[in-house]
Amino acid sequence: MGFPLPTVYGIYVVSGGQLFELEPLVGRVPDQRVLMSTPIRTVSRTVLPDGQIVFIVYRRDVASSAPERVTVRVIAKIRRAMTFNTAGQASVGDAEDSWTIRNVSYELRVAPLSESSEMLMIRPEHVDLVFPAGRYGLVIKGQAYDFTVAGPITEASQCLESVKASNGTFYSECRNP
Repeated sequence: MGFPLPTVYGIYVVSGGQLFELEPLVGRVPDQRVLMSTPIRTVSRTVLPDGQIVFIVYRRDVASSAPERVTVRVIAKIRRAMTFNTAGQASVGDAEDSWTIRNVSYELRVAPLSESSEMLMIRPEHVDLVFPAGRYGLVIKGQAYDFTVAGPITEASQCLESVKASNGTFYSECRNP
């Protein structure tokens, strides 16, 4: 097999030859057609050494209800926020530990593991895919399992700027991630 397998039920990722357990994010993942989720204020506790990863799902219910495909959604950091005061003057500042689940995703394939009928292996459709540095959520049955790939952010999809106006909050990708 070439990588470690879990011994207790959970959702795992293998990166750099190590097994990491993933923690669920609070709340459900918005539909793919929704551009952004509500802000996430907690930092990711699972930081992976590299983006060449394979997921292992070890759950009792997996044999009877395994999906064919799974997605990994980008969870972008909101780096800067522009706000306006009552006189209409703008101020720009760094956003404090705030992320949002985007509609940007990666498709993954699901396969059973011969070691156990309660284990599934989930890997990218394209075997050579390496996830760029940044934060992500593995989405299984509407629940996101949080992880971060270590390294400097180079992908525009991983960085957002917000503008809070009287008619709502608007987001755009950072010009220099």
